[in-house]
This record gives sequence, C-alpha cells and structure tokens, in this order.
Amino acid sequence: MATKGSAPNTPTHFVLVPFMAQGHLIPAMDIAALLTARGAAVTLITTPVNAARLRPLADCLVASSSHSGPFRLAELPFPAASFGLPEGCESLDLIPSPRLVLNLFRAAAALRGPLTSLLRSLQGPPPSCLVADICQAWAADVAADLGIPRLLNHVSSGLTVLSYLSAERHGLNGPGTAAAEPFEIPGVPHGITATLVEVSGWFFSPGWEEIKRSTLEAEATADGLVLNTFELLEGDIAAAYAAMLGKPVYCIGPLCLSTKDTVGSVGRGGDAAVDAGRCVEWLAAKKPRSVIYVGFGSLSYVPPKQVIEIGEGLAAAGAPFVLVIKQTELAPEVAQWLSSEGGFEDRNKEKGMVIRGWAPQAVILSHPSVGGFVTHCGWNSVLEGVIAGLPTICWPSFGDQFMNKKVITNILKTGVDVGIKGRQISHMDSVQLLSRQEVERAVRSLMDGGEEAEERRQRAAKFAEEARKAMQEGGSSYKDLDRLMHTRASPSFPTPTAMATKGSAPNTLPHFVLVPFMAQGHLIPAMDIAALLTARGAAVTLITTPVNSARLRPLADRLVASSSHSGPFRLAELPFPAASFGLPEGCESLDLVPSRGLVLNLFRAAAALRGPLTSLLRSLQGPSPSCLVADICQAWTADVAADLGIPRLLNHVSSGLAVLSYLSAERHGLNGPGAAAAEPFEIPGVPHGITATRAEAPGWFCSPGWEEIKRSTLEAEATADGIILNTFELIEGDTAAAYAAMLGKPVYCIGPSCLSTKDTVGSVGRGGDAAVDAPRCVEWLATKKPRSVIYVSFGSLTYVPPKQVIEIGEGLAAAGAPFVLVIKQTEVASPEWLSGEGGFEDRNKEKGMVIRGWAPQAVILSHPSVGGFVTHCGWNSALESVTAALPAVCWPHFGDHFMNKKLVVDILRTGVDVGIKGSLAFMDPNGMQQVSRQEVERAVRSLMDGGEEAEERRQRAAKFAEEARNAMQEGGSSYKDLDRLMQFASQKDCNGAD
Repeated sequence: MATKGSAPNTPTHFVLVPFMAQGHLIPAMDIAALLTARGAAVTLITTPVNAARLRPLADCLVASSSHSGPFRLAELPFPAASFGLPEGCESLDLIPSPRLVLNLFRAAAALRGPLTSLLRSLQGPPPSCLVADICQAWAADVAADLGIPRLLNHVSSGLTVLSYLSAERHGLNGPGTAAAEPFEIPGVPHGITATLVEVSGWFFSPGWEEIKRSTLEAEATADGLVLNTFELLEGDIAAAYAAMLGKPVYCIGPLCLSTKDTVGSVGRGGDAAVDAGRCVEWLAAKKPRSVIYVGFGSLSYVPPKQVIEIGEGLAAAGAPFVLVIKQTELAPEVAQWLSSEGGFEDRNKEKGMVIRGWAPQAVILSHPSVGGFVTHCGWNSVLEGVIAGLPTICWPSFGDQFMNKKVITNILKTGVDVGIKGRQISHMDSVQLLSRQEVERAVRSLMDGGEEAEERRQRAAKFAEEARKAMQEGGSSYKDLDRLMHTRASPSFPTPTAMATKGSAPNTLPHFVLVPFMAQGHLIPAMDIAALLTARGAAVTLITTPVNSARLRPLADRLVASSSHSGPFRLAELPFPAASFGLPEGCESLDLVPSRGLVLNLFRAAAALRGPLTSLLRSLQGPSPSCLVADICQAWTADVAADLGIPRLLNHVSSGLAVLSYLSAERHGLNGPGAAAAEPFEIPGVPHGITATRAEAPGWFCSPGWEEIKRSTLEAEATADGIILNTFELIEGDTAAAYAAMLGKPVYCIGPSCLSTKDTVGSVGRGGDAAVDAPRCVEWLATKKPRSVIYVSFGSLTYVPPKQVIEIGEGLAAAGAPFVLVIKQTEVASPEWLSGEGGFEDRNKEKGMVIRGWAPQAVILSHPSVGGFVTHCGWNSALESVTAALPAVCWPHFGDHFMNKKLVVDILRTGVDVGIKGSLAFMDPNGMQQVSRQEVERAVRSLMDGGEEAEERRQRAAKFAEEARNAMQEGGSSYKDLDRLMQFASQKDCNGAD
C-alpha cells in the first residue's frame, strides 16, 4: 500500500471508487493528486491487477513534495472466476469477448460488502465522502451503509452526461425514436442536435436494463456530480446539468494537468511500448506543429483493413506522423504490411513513427513539433488535445465519443469530423470503414494551412491557455475544487437517510432558523414556510423583533395550536437597536419608517443583530440549528451561518423571473450607469425572450448610498448553499432552472406558500389586524353575482397619492362592476371626497365597499363573487391572485413589481397592463405616472366585461389555480422540492456534526 504523510488535525478523507478501465482509473489518480495537494486524505479502491498498473503513478504521487495529504491504494480481491471471467480479468481492456463485459460489471457490484467492511476497518481518519464512478452505481449502498455523502464522478464530457439525461427524461432514446433521425436535445445549450445512435445513453443494450436503472438512480440520488471539464469549455453545459438534476456540479478539470509536473505523464496508464526519450528525440527533428499524432485509446478496436487504410492515408497526406497500433490490432496482415521489405515502415522511415502498444501520449501531444491529433474522442484524449493546444480529427466509435466529438466540432470548433455515422455496440465491434483517400483529405484539411485551419489552431491555443488558468489558484476549476472540499463535511450534503414526510418526523429532527426581513411582505411568507416545515415534523425558530413578533403572534398561536403541524415552532425576539441608528422607538418594520431617508438606517440596524443572533442560537434549548434560511435583505446572516458552521439557504420573496432577471442584468452589465433607463433590452439567459428596461430590472439596492448593501446582497446570493423561491413548476419551472444554472446552486420551488396556511393558520389575520371585520366583508360579497366584483389593493408599502386615489375610485365607479377599494390610512388625505354627503361612498354604497387600512385580502380574493384584482404586483399579492384563479389589472410601482407584472401579463397571460412605464424609487411620492379615471375604467372593463380575450384569461387563471393546488399536494412539484430541502438540512445531525 502506498501511503504518504500524516493525518491533519481535522482530516478530510475522500474514498475514490473508479471503474476498472484505463480511461476511468487515470482520472481517478488525477483527482487523488488534486485532493492530496490540498491536504486531504485519499484512499483509492481498486483490484490487484489495476493496483499493479497504478503503482508507478501512486509512488510518484507519494514521493511528490507538493502533495501534503496522505494517499493509499487499497486492494479488494476481484471475484473474476465467480462471474465466469478468466483469472486476472479485472479491467475492461482485458475482457476477451463482448459478451463478458456484463460479467465484469456484475463482479464489480459484488464488491459492495468487502468495500464496506474495508472502510469500517481502515486505520486513520474515517471516510468523509465517497467519490464513485458513474459505472459503480452499487457504491451508493456503501455510502448509505456508512452514512457519508456520495459524489458521482463522470469520465465523459458535460455535454455527454447532460444530453443522455435530457434524452432519457424526455423519452427521446426510447423505441419510438428513429435511430438515424437527428433531433435537438431539450435543455442543452448551443442547440445541439443528435441522433438516437449518438445519444442512446448509459447501457442501452438488451440485458443491461438493471445496470441502466441503478446507474440512473445513482445519478439522481448523488449529493453532487464531479465533471472533468472547466468553465470556459463547458460552464453553460455544467450549469444546465446542475439545474436539470437539482444538484451541485463541480467542474475540476482538466484533470490531466494535475499530474503534469508532480506525477509525470510518461507512465500514465501503462508501460509505454517505446521509450519516451526516443519519441522526444524523433520529434525534435521535425518542424514545429508539423507532426500529426494518431491514437485511438485503450478500448477502441481498429480492424486490420482500417489500420492499413489509416496508414496509407497518412503517408499520402505528406505530414510527418506518429501512428499508434495496439497489440490487439496487430493481425498477421497488419504485421506483414508494416514490417516486410518495402513495407509501410520501410517506405515511411523518414517521416513516420509506428508505436506498437501503449504510447506515452501526453509526452507526444505536448511536444512543440506536434500540430494535430487524430482521436477516437475518448474524453481523456480530448482533454489532452485541448491542453496541448491541438486541433483534431474526430473519429468516434462508441459510447460517449460521439457527443464528445460535438464538443470539439460544434462548440470549440477546433476539429474536423471524419464522417463516422454509425455507432459500435461495444468497443470490440467494427463498423464503417474509411478509405485512405478520406483519411488523406481529413489530414490535409487539418494540417495544410489555410484560413479555416489557422482559425482552428488559434482557437485551440486559446482553450489551452484557459485550461491552464482554470487549474491555477483563483481559476474556475481551482475554486470548484474548493467548493467540493468545503462541502464534503458540510450539512449541505444530504445523506441517504430516509426523510420525514407529512405525519412522521425524522429520527434526528431538522431545525430550521428563519430570519425574515422586517416588512409585512417578507414576514408573512416566512410564517408560511414555518407552517410547511412544521407540517413535515421539522423544528422551526423564526427570528424577529418585538414589534414584528406582536404582529405575528396571532399567526404563531394558530400554528402552534394546529393539529396538522407536528414539529415545534417558536418566535424568538431580538431587541432592535432603533435609537442607535437614528430611528424612532418602535420603528422595526419597513412600513413604519417615517421617511425614505431612514430606510438605509433600518437595514444597518438589522445588520447589527449579527452578534445577538449568534449568541441566541448558541444558547437555544432543544435541537441545535441545522440550517439557516435567510431573507435576501438579510445578507449579514451569512456570517452567522459561518460562525455556527451550518448551511444557509437564501429565501427570495420575489418571483423567479425577477431574481433571474436581476442576476442576469447584473452579470452582463446591463443595469450599470451606461445603460439607458428607458431603452428595452432582451435579458440574456431568461426564458420566453423577456425584454425590460433598466428602470424595470434595476437589480437590488440600486440607489446611491446603497453600494455596500448591494455588494453584500449579491455576495450572499452567490455564496448561499441553495435558494428558496415562492413559486411552482408550472408557472416558473423553466425560469427556476435557468436561475439554478446561472448561479450553480440548487433552487427549491416550494410555493405558493400562501396555500400552506389556508386551512391551518387561517387567512383572516395574515399580516395585521383588519380594519374591517371579515364576516362583514363576506356578508357584503355574498350579495353579489359570482365573479362580478373587482378588488383593488396596492399592498402595505406602495403609496398612492390623493389625486390618484380619487382617479382610481371614479374610474371604478364608471366601469360599473361592483368593487372593494382598499385605501391605506396614509392615503386618506381627501376625506371630503370619500365621506361627505354625496361623496364617493355615498354615491356608490350599493356597488362599492371602501376599506380604510388593512384588509382581509385572502378572504376577499377567495370569495366566489370576486372576479378580478387590481394589484401593484407585489409577489405575495400576485400569488394570492393565482391561487384564487383571478385575472388581474397590473399596476406596478417599484422594485420587483415590474418583472412580476411581466410574468402575469406576458407569460401567464392572465393580466391586463394598466400602462405604467416608469419605476418609482421606494417611498418617493414624486414623479409617479398618473393614470386617469378613463384609463382605469378601460382597464377594468377589459378585465371584467367579458369577450373572448377576457374569457381566455379567466380560463388560464383557473388552470393555474388548479396547478398551484396540485403543486402543494403530496406528490406535487412543490411538495417534492420541500422534501429535497428537508433532506438538505436534516443530514447535519445524521452526520453527527452537532
């Protein structure tokens, strides 16, 4: 056993379980090199034959001064004979016939018990994380037995694994798909097309059904995925894969660079058939970039006739060449063609080198005289070509090679496709033969210059440089390895422990700490989340301040009293330092701030709660916190989670469309000072081709003086362990997936959360004491026809000036429909218009109800007589209209209102836009666009007066309401996402990391 070093004080111990094939074992050694270079302990599990092959690499790794973490090869006896395999047949390249390949997989799966026993008995630090090969699905059971997280390691390109998953999920690789008919693969960037032959997925042959099933399950249940790629090469693809799986993806490649200097590249994977020094000497005699190298990897089989055609095509092309022919390909006719007098080697001794057997490929490719690479497109070879800066001729045969080829030819555009159309069933089959003339043409196209060839070469050089940068400190792959190492022992790793569903609690109670911002539109959804979590048996502590606690107490009391909520709940109060930050005493909520100039003070006072919150959470009785769920406006809580060593989820109170648009605009510099405020632009990466102006998608905290709050908020979003959205799949599934892809984080769509308290907590008192008794509202509404009443309310923070209040009222009256008009106490500036004799209320007493102050909105919206909603498009109100099946008149004011409006009007198509163009600054009564009573009347009539368009809106609204309910029910999309969220947090205690 090769070992190195001593265990660190708090050792991280990775167990690597590669498959028994050269193309899997070598990258696993590279991962070991990366991890030990960062001080981690690594145990690589393999069998005796493979251990002997890896020993030179292992010895180099152990001897390297740059690798501080301990490393060992651990051998498990391989049950070859028990599964009908010849003795010593422990690797895919040693299988004597295709029919025995399945036996190799079954023999590998028999190692589950021995591996579990070995890992339990290992000396030194216990395993922290198991990194299992895609072909070792059975390792999932080992990780579960040990109670440790499991990462799944892919040895294919990101494009391959994303394409396979997408085709599988969309049923495109089933029997109904024509094998040769190309189709665009859903959810894959760059508009990649493929045939069934090219994207048939894992283990598609008859007899492999159980292996395929377990492999797909291992992928779906892994705690994260490791890809041997890098951001510039496949960043968008990796992000799409992460979004599709809902898992973190770590791009830590090109792995071959990890051992370039420390382990050496000469002996990567086997004993070379020719001395590397001889190769270098021969290459040194050639001109720079003049030689073409031809190697088809360890598994691709090239039949004798094709070997001869390749050789003669190379000779005719005129460029110096190195041709690798495996020992299995040296049939008598090939040997005769090669070595006879006047044979191929004799005729080409000046310009050609033939290597029989294993070649020192990395040494050859990196030599300055080599200018091109003919490859089978195995992913390891592709990456070796990338880091060498070489354009390639792509000659795929089987497996992932066809999709890897598309990375080179379609995305990087550094390769020439030789034109193979068929796919071998296994590595031992042969299919389409290419003539020497076709080989010659491809080589000349690559090597003979010309504008297109030069562009390929320049692109290849650029990607080589970017590959090196990715692996250097501060590079994308370096950072992803940091993430991988940081996350392995973190509670953000779900473990394979069974989780609680409604009505049962997990053995170790997850404890969520919710830290909402001090505003009604943030506090109410937090109470809804508490209701959802306690209904699943979780413990919840909601952190707030005395004034907000008093407001929430009725909801909290009903939640605690509810029989359907089995998990403990508590409100925990922190004294709020209002006076210390120039705020009036009791000013603890955004709606209580007396002037716009004091809003920033409220945020700064909230941030001062960091120390008190940390102390409170350390002293709480009961289960220790498992996960902190922090509001987007409470960025400072990132430090609290870090202090406590617990994961942190970021909770958004806006639509997915708003947060994705803000992030995209920020990343693309579209909302900076150079962007015209009123000029519409299409927001990159946002589904549905949504356009917006800078005024509509300004991002977080864009006003002068808020720079530090904005910076910390963006950082809190970028560093969170996951994101919670109050939405559901049918209305924003594609948007949430794009957001997850852009952030590279799991996103949990658990809404509409307002449905969580509809029956258990009650909706009457959501957020405050209503200014009018709810039964009185219900009694009044009961006198109206179904779907005849329009409800008008602009939320707790939007300010409507007196003149606009009057125009709204008169427009409603003129429209003719019965109405409920809510006017906040701060807006009641014209009592004579409202209440005098012959005033508005007097004139409309039969058809109108005016509520001064807080309204029981959810009760009103859900009444059968209500048929429309005039709303400011705050996200809570938008969702309440969705769940009530109401079309809406959209009247946005500031913040996320404009993007929420686009969701209602442009995507759901259940709303009418009243026509507001400019976005107000928060609490700024000046400059608001006035809407006349005639415009109000037109909008209300458009919504309420029938007609084909109005009826279509109403039907769509009814459909979305039904889907919202389905999403929240057991088995629905939001129910399942809450399961994922619970799994995420539960495993802190499962890992014993108290």
